[in-house]
Amino acid sequence: RNGAHIPEDCRHPLRKRLQLRKFTDQAWQLAIHVSMACWEWRLIRPEWWAAPGTTFMPCPKDPALEHTFEMKLFYCVQIAIWTWTGFSCKFLEERRKDYVEMMLHHCVTIALVMFCYERNQMAFGMVVLFAHDFSDVFLDLMKLANYLKVEGPHGLFITEILFVFNTYVSWVYLRLYYFPYV
Repeated sequence: RNGAHIPEDCRHPLRKRLQLRKFTDQAWQLAIHVSMACWEWRLIRPEWWAAPGTTFMPCPKDPALEHTFEMKLFYCVQIAIWTWTGFSCKFLEERRKDYVEMMLHHCVTIALVMFCYERNQMAFGMVVLFAHDFSDVFLDLMKLANYLKVEGPHGLFITEILFVFNTYVSWVYLRLYYFPYV
């Protein structure tokens, strides 16, 4: 009960300003990924998820394929979020080791979301965004657990379980199997 079983360096994991800042930045990412994944799931038609090829029927150039106001709003919100996230990464967040890779990721994501919107490929883009946002939820949870140092026996192996789930289930299934093959 007094925490004697918890290693000394794990007792106050967020006492340093930098660790607390990284934790809050990651919590923001988790909130975005959860809310966007829920919204995407709501907008995805069952046939799009079961057979993503149906996102191209009828042809996206066909004027009969009119997307709902909510889907168009979703894309505008996505562009705003990714633009803000890129701005935040550049000017507000603590600089990380993978800064260049993350900035490139933000710029490419903005371009792809805008391309899907402009080319009327919103249905296909929705499936892609869901596969990526949903798998990022587990990545965010793993990072937050790591910042909180809930690892090993004193943390019920939460960080390790999330690592295994993220690395070998979520990413492998959604990004390496489902998205490219289905």
